[in-house]
Amino acid sequence: MIKESLYFIYNGRKSSDFGVVNVSMQTPLTEHLIADRKIYEMYAAGKDKPYFSHVRKEPLMFDIFLYFEHGFGNDKYSNNLLEEIEEWLDVDEYKILAFESNLDVIYYAMPYEEVTLFHDGLGQGYLQVPMKCNSPYKYSHVIKTPFYNTTSKNEFEIMNKGRNISPTIEIKKIGDGDLKIYNKRNYTNPVIIKNLKDSDTCRITKNYFHIDNFDYYKNDYSDYFNYRRIEFAYGNNEIVIEGSCYISFTYQFEYT
Repeated sequence: MIKESLYFIYNGRKSSDFGVVNVSMQTPLTEHLIADRKIYEMYAAGKDKPYFSHVRKEPLMFDIFLYFEHGFGNDKYSNNLLEEIEEWLDVDEYKILAFESNLDVIYYAMPYEEVTLFHDGLGQGYLQVPMKCNSPYKYSHVIKTPFYNTTSKNEFEIMNKGRNISPTIEIKKIGDGDLKIYNKRNYTNPVIIKNLKDSDTCRITKNYFHIDNFDYYKNDYSDYFNYRRIEFAYGNNEIVIEGSCYISFTYQFEYT
């Protein structure tokens, strides 16, 4: 939870480095459990009931209130404190944000409107920092498995603690031949890679497939790859690899 955490890490720095604590300006404390969404519907002439089209989930947005524990502009926290905080928060891309109540859950966030200082003119006050995330979701840190040798074992269990996700897969082929990769929980979408040579390396992500040292002028990826993706469902997933290779999976849990 955001509001129950006094301290947090953002942009590689701890809030305690700047002598600020995360406080709430509301009683009771309120938290957004699910991101805002827009429902799109269409109306037909003469019909009072709309036709549902789709839902668009909005990125997470929330305010952080930073109270200066020791004030700003005194001997311990120098007159440069506000400038240091400006440099800390003034980013041009989404940075990792994690709160002390659960440092294993991260947001990709950045300030998206004016950061406002409220003070009494005597060096006491707080900052209001409006944050916007890059998606409607929270994440785990990146998880990368070791490279498994499928000649000795070709079934692996991977636990997913969040929403359905597609991992990045890295492969180094052992011997010439084909590979088939599937999840026993979702066998309808096996990944098939054909015509690989010994020591060929390839990479499959949610958006693309790549073979190192591939001759694009003489070959077409469609002769090698069926453009399917492995998906990890919530809970335990049993991944099977038919064919010999070294294989590694990289992924992040994705939470609502």
